[in-house]
Amino acid sequence: MKHTKLFLSCLVFSLFLGALGAVQARGSDQEQARLGVISGAYRPLAAILDEVSAQHEARVVDVESRQGARGELQYEITLITRRDGQKRELLVDAATGRVLAQEQDFSRQAASLSALAAWLRPLEQHDQRVVEAEFELSPQGLPAYQLQIAPAAQASQRMLLDARNGAVLERGNQSAAGVIRPMHEMLETLSPRFSGLVREVELEYDTRNQPFYELELLQPDGNTLELKVHAHTLEVLQRKIKRD
Repeated sequence: MKHTKLFLSCLVFSLFLGALGAVQARGSDQEQARLGVISGAYRPLAAILDEVSAQHEARVVDVESRQGARGELQYEITLITRRDGQKRELLVDAATGRVLAQEQDFSRQAASLSALAAWLRPLEQHDQRVVEAEFELSPQGLPAYQLQIAPAAQASQRMLLDARNGAVLERGNQSAAGVIRPMHEMLETLSPRFSGLVREVELEYDTRNQPFYELELLQPDGNTLELKVHAHTLEVLQRKIKRD
């Protein structure tokens, strides 16, 4: 926390010097912001942060820059409310300081397990696999899923190497049990057993190089159900409630 406050203090100071920046901002965005503030096209970030934090009675903990659909500069601002410690995420227009969208407004527009499975199925019919799906705002401020797609044939294989010379001592056999099941199939399997809106799904590997799916499901009470699912057998390995 001390590092965050120190950074924000330095950031505000740099703004007064004309070197406008943002946390995790790309170099091109920083230059765009700097020139925009000088020309009057963009408002100073310090002023936007002051207004947003006062309006929401919260403190700023993170700022990221991004470009909208027409190349306009936008800020993703993460806040923690002072009253109840709740996290809020805002999408703000750099030119006007206007809040374009809030996470509270769009989080309930995430898809169910069955709906997302239906959308992913056509994408996984060919030689490709969805390995990550994350619910977020699009550059237009619309709810969307950011997907990462990899070749379906890109499967891991276990090997045992001689530590003395690197020779292959043992090579794992490919079997049906070792095939990573598509994401849409995994979601369809979970759908009758679990409810909630899909915030994120990702294919991960444990320390033994065994693949598993990690899911976050938004529950009706506002909490998040986290699931860990074996990518071969689709067995639920772990479930946990994260209170937001």
